[in-house]
Amino acid sequence: MAERICPGLPAEWLNGWLAALGATVAVPGMTLRWTDDAEPVAVLALDGDVDPAEALADAWPTPEWIEGLPIANLTRQDGVEQWRSAARASRSGGDAWTVTSIGTDAADLEKLTPSRLFVAAPGPGRFLCHRVELVAGKIEDAAREVDMTLRGVAPRRRSNGLGFDFRRVASSADEAEKCVTPCVEVLAFLGMWFYPVCGHERLRHPTAVTRANPSNGPFSWIAWTAALDRDAIDAILDVARDDRHASRLGISAAWESVSLRVEGADPTRAFASRRIR
Repeated sequence: MAERICPGLPAEWLNGWLAALGATVAVPGMTLRWTDDAEPVAVLALDGDVDPAEALADAWPTPEWIEGLPIANLTRQDGVEQWRSAARASRSGGDAWTVTSIGTDAADLEKLTPSRLFVAAPGPGRFLCHRVELVAGKIEDAAREVDMTLRGVAPRRRSNGLGFDFRRVASSADEAEKCVTPCVEVLAFLGMWFYPVCGHERLRHPTAVTRANPSNGPFSWIAWTAALDRDAIDAILDVARDDRHASRLGISAAWESVSLRVEGADPTRAFASRRIR
């Protein structure tokens, strides 16, 4: 088995955590676990002798795939009917998850409620697909940059990325440009596969929620010690919020999102983290 410890994908960083999950979506058979360090980082592995970084580079999303996604022209401002149409058109293909990962066509909803991970972001990229296309276009050599990203030494480039990485926010007025790690952003988009938006019945007003976050409170995520493939990760996330299962399933740590406080007319959104387990 070929294994790669990835200091560039620490579990406490939401974008890095989602990127690690996205690696298991990109490469069938890829497994993911987290180190048992005080600050866990991702460990990716594959059967055989192919380095996980090489496998990721070989499976890297092409511009044609991104441009052809069923979410190509969907925005946060679109109505439910547009989303229903996109969902119907995509259900026969393997990319249908891209629609449900950022919105739902549930018949009892009168208003679209976007995913917590499809945030309002300034500048170009009103379509999530466009944001992915923009940041993917900044990757000059996928093989080299995937390897550097997993090692934690990849160059950061000017971009808003998906729009919720707190690390992109400048620390001072002298550093006004927002920068992200492009490979992390692309993989984090693939990681949204695990978080579809679902219809949720309430007593008087049906609404939509992001999976495993029914109260629409802070977004939460976990680290685990067993090597799990995509389907096993999908299963463990269903019970992640129940502390009774933590030790039995090897859940070693958990975090919840802390939202950037918005002030004045600045539309910047970002999610940092707070450890809760």
